Parts: sequence; structure tokens; C-alpha cells
Amino acid sequence: MKPGERAVIDLKGVCVEGHGTRILDNLDLSVKGGDRLSIVGPNGAGKSTLLKAMTGLVQPSSGEIMVLNHRVSAHQKTSDLRSLRASVAQIFQGLHLVSRRTVWDNVLIGRLGHHASPKTWLFRFPARDQDLAREALRAVGMEHKRDERVDRLSGGERQKVAIARALAQDAPLLLADEPTSHLDPDAAIEIAKLLRQVADDNQKTLVTVVHSLDLLPYLANRIIGIKAGRIVLSQGGPNIEEGDLALLYG
Repeated sequence: MKPGERAVIDLKGVCVEGHGTRILDNLDLSVKGGDRLSIVGPNGAGKSTLLKAMTGLVQPSSGEIMVLNHRVSAHQKTSDLRSLRASVAQIFQGLHLVSRRTVWDNVLIGRLGHHASPKTWLFRFPARDQDLAREALRAVGMEHKRDERVDRLSGGERQKVAIARALAQDAPLLLADEPTSHLDPDAAIEIAKLLRQVADDNQKTLVTVVHSLDLLPYLANRIIGIKAGRIVLSQGGPNIEEGDLALLYG
């Protein structure tokens, strides 16, 4: 990172333990605003745990995590976590959409973290929230499906709804955990291109956990590789050399 470039994510010496196992091991990582960082590595390497640590879904046993000037710690106040998570939009591997609600309702759910009013739980949102939801649906090309129930959509369409919900949150940081899982290769590329486009168009920092290395040219301007909880590869650009593949997966 060049002098003067602000880190939106900064991890120093981070360890995370669970069930008697060290999942992240003395991990250092800085991500600057506007980066498109992809995290790769074998199953069980700690990729998803790293993403969860950035929003306090798992807490470090030691080390320091700063995300958007919020400190993540094992003793963090609930109010501080709520403030952090309102600033970080997430696309979960399982999407976590409400199947029996409409596309429109699911996108508006992205605004709940900004409100304490019980009216929003009845899906009565202010005009600005509705404007953001409309803009998000337009960005992913799903305006024509706004009144459709989510459980009637295809897998690719559901992925787009999850992206729209994250966009509607209007957060500077977007985290996505294997956002193309269970999609066929063509649909996966479409979603990867869409994520990159919405991140670039909206000046968001994008961090993705990626299983298929074929998607890296569409998503990443920077890659880190994790193995056994440690970063063993860090590079700019979307291409991984054969020797690095052996280091990660051998």
C-alpha cells in the first residue's frame, strides 16, 4: 500500500480459534479503498472465517482487526457491531433470502440495519430507502421481477437479488462468500462480471471468497491465497502461476 492510501480493512497478527483448532494463524492483511480482493485456497483453509472476522461474526482470540475505522474485538459492544455491519454489505454463500417474500421485500431488507423504527419490520420504508431499492434492482437488471416471490426465481436470479439487497444497503464495503456457488459456469461468469461492475460503478471495495479460479479475471485486481490459516500467496493481478497453485493446493 502506498503512503497516503487509506486502509478500509487492516488486520494485524490475527488469530481465530475454534473447537481446539487455530483457524487463522497470525494473519496480517491490509485492503485499501477501491480494491477488488479475491481470497482463494483449499477447503478448510480459513477463507470464510477471515470474511466473518471482518464483521465480527467471529471474534479474534488475539491480534487486531480494524474495518472502516471500527475495531473488531471479542468484547465489542452490540451497538458498535451494529454500526459496523450497517457499513458492510454481505452476500452470504447461502444467500439468506426470504423465500416467500417478493424480490422487492428482499431488497428492502438491506435497509433494515439503518433503522430502529418498527415500521420497517412491516416493510413501510421511507422514500429514500425505496429509491435505493429501485436503483439496486435496476443495476442488476431485475426491475421486471420486483413483485415475484423469490422461491420462484432461478439460481442466477436469486444471486442477483442478493447483490441488489447488498447494493441497497449503500455501504462502502461489499463482502461476498463464494457468490457464484451452485451456478453453472456461464451463469457464474455473468454474476462475477455483475459484481465487478456494481463495485466499480458505485466505488465500493469488494472482497470475495472464490472457489473457481476461472472467475478471478472477472473479479480481482488483487489475490491472496490462504492455506492452514496463513497467507501463503499475495499478488496484484488476476492470474495465478502454476507454481503458486502447487503451493496452495499441493
